[in-house]
Order: sequence, then C-alpha cells, then structure tokens
Amino acid sequence: MLFDRYYRGIAHQVVDAMFDHVETIESRPVVDWRNASELRESVTIGDGGKDPMEQIRFLAQGAIQLHHPSYMGHQVCPPFPTAVIADLVISTLNQSTAVWEMSPVATLVEQEVTRWLARRAGYGDASLGTAVSGGSAANLTGLLAARARWMASAEGTTKRAVVLCSADAHYSIARAASIMGIGHDEVLKVPTDESHRMDPAALESILGELGQQDDRSVMAVVATAGSTATGAFDDLSAIAGICRSHQVWLHVDA
Repeated sequence: MLFDRYYRGIAHQVVDAMFDHVETIESRPVVDWRNASELRESVTIGDGGKDPMEQIRFLAQGAIQLHHPSYMGHQVCPPFPTAVIADLVISTLNQSTAVWEMSPVATLVEQEVTRWLARRAGYGDASLGTAVSGGSAANLTGLLAARARWMASAEGTTKRAVVLCSADAHYSIARAASIMGIGHDEVLKVPTDESHRMDPAALESILGELGQQDDRSVMAVVATAGSTATGAFDDLSAIAGICRSHQVWLHVDA
C-alpha cells in the first residue's frame, strides 16, 4: 500500500510538529538572519539517511515566522488552521479541474465557490469565473480574455495592441503582456494622484489620444483594487464609466 503505517505515522508527527511550532512561535525570532552561505551548509537534498522529522523541524526553524505577532510588512498572510487542513485534503486527492472526468466533484466545488464569491462582490447570477494559482496567473488569464474580445472586434486590423495600467500597477501586468507578445512600449502607465490611485482624467486623456492613432488600439485598461506597494484602490466606478464610453475592456487586479 502506498499509504502504509509508516507514512500514517509520519503524517501524525508532522501535524503535531506544525501545531507545536505555531503554539510556541513567540519563542523564536520572526526571521532567521543568517546569511545564505551559513544556511546552505545545513541544507542537503537527496540524503536518504536523515530523519524526515529532523529536516521538517529545521525547515520550520529557518522559515520566516508568519504566525508571529511581530510579523508585518509583506503580503503573505498566516494561514488559518482550516486552510492548512484543506491543503492536506487537496494534496491527497490531487484533482485536476482542467478536465471534468479528472475532477467531477472538485469542478462543481470550484463553480460554487466562484458563484459565492461573485455574489459577495455584488455580481449577478450569470457571472462566471475560474480558480487560478495566484494573482499573476489571474492577471494573465484576464488579459487573455481581453485579447480574445479585442481580436474579435478588431479582426483584420494591423494595429498594435496597447494595455493601459496605473503607474503603481503590479509588475505582473507588464509580464503578462510580454508573455502575450505585447511589447514593453505598448504597456502605458497612467499617472496617479496624491493617494496613489489612477487619475481618471489622465486615463480619459490618454484614451482620447490613442483613439486618434492609426497604428495602435487599446486592448484593455487595468485598474487596481489594493495595490501591492501602497494598498491604494483606484476609483473603479469612474474608470468603468470611462472605459464604457470608449468601449474598452476593463480588467481589475484585486
């Protein structure tokens, strides 16, 4: 059996070790400030003779301590116990939601979670969505959808696609555009106001200028709802109105 008594025993030990680690989190520093060369001496890969629990405890001690009450300053949050337990279930079942026959129940769960989130955000019953691995993948997915719509509406055109985003937008926007074959010069940064929010007047002006050009066409505007650096929220209502008047796709990096 793949999941024999040995692995069951290890699993029980790991659960106890992780809960003990979090319960005693205040007894250790938030960050292990040893440099890479010092830490590397203790990191060995492929050494089958080491006790797995010893390796797990070493990893826990050297990790940044997300659960520590003094931890702050990064976007990674301490996971809830329910999320940790769910991860164990997800990893054990290992369903692939890309194909129905590989994940019949998981696909339905994904759809229901998406509908629940859509309702929480105030969207209608016809709203659809999909789960992705993170914000960077979400931005790429959203811009791919924008490109599909842009290509359908601009069929036969030789114009270059342009993406507009806030000057404080996450770097994954430019990276997603690059993956899609959109040049760096075609990702235009819209100025922000004193609160680091996209300036709607500046967006209106740039869209107006681009509308007069023969060689470029706006594929999408990317607004930000909680920027990575400052936590600023763009004025989504104002930006949506401007995009609607210019018939431009609006993507929100939330």
